[in-house]
Amino acid sequence: MIYVFLVLSIILFVGCIKRFGVVPKVSHVISEARESLSVMSSTLINDEKKERIIQTASIKMLGSFFSILGRVGASVGISVGCAMLGTVLGFYTTEEVIATTSDWYFIGGSTVAMCIGWYIFK
Repeated sequence: MIYVFLVLSIILFVGCIKRFGVVPKVSHVISEARESLSVMSSTLINDEKKERIIQTASIKMLGSFFSILGRVGASVGISVGCAMLGTVLGFYTTEEVIATTSDWYFIGGSTVAMCIGWYIFK
């Protein structure tokens, strides 16, 4: 029964990451970082303007960091909540969850399952 809840938690995690828009947000941060690097290396922009542009970008990226942190935290929380639901219902113990999820076969299998799930939910 533990594997049913763990598989469901993996599906929920992948679904939440997709639903909460984590990847587009990370892509946006990466593009902002690239723009900032191009501004810093530009010889056409004076230092004062560079500093203003970089400070503005830094504040935006800090906000994006907290946004990504919240989205990933919610995804992990929902996933862990699903896995722990089985303990609340009495199907297994917390120690069994930890032992099962710490097993290398489970880690490898769940990694493959998440990658497959990522492409299925695309």
